[in-house]
Amino acid sequence: MADNKPWVLISEVGDKGVHEDVVDIISQHFHIICLKEFLQNPALHGPKIQGLFMWYYSPAAEPSLMSCLPSLKVIANGGVGIDHLDVPYINSFGVKVTNTPGVVSDATADMAMALLLASARKVLEGESNTFPSYNYSHS
Repeated sequence: MADNKPWVLISEVGDKGVHEDVVDIISQHFHIICLKEFLQNPALHGPKIQGLFMWYYSPAAEPSLMSCLPSLKVIANGGVGIDHLDVPYINSFGVKVTNTPGVVSDATADMAMALLLASARKVLEGESNTFPSYNYSHS
């Protein structure tokens, strides 16, 4: 049986790229090629790439890269905003752009409330005065 998984381009795997756990999930559905390997032979790899997974603005969807990806169908941005993307330009290639709006809204609201309560009730000041000689570096 032929492997019909589409190809996706990512920046790299690890600390400066896509986390290994995320790569494991992506690789269940896609063949993955990293930017460094892609740039070694864009003529070979470019035509088979159908997806671009951006993480921390990389790989950048610049004209030099877009021109090497004739089969590109989607740019998946792993973040909330798309201000760093020229969406009309990308759409002119027939490429769709996705992102994750609202994904951290609840967590942001929760943290804002926690900070407001901590500030209003002087939680940090109260904690530091409770045990002034306690060394918090030891548990």
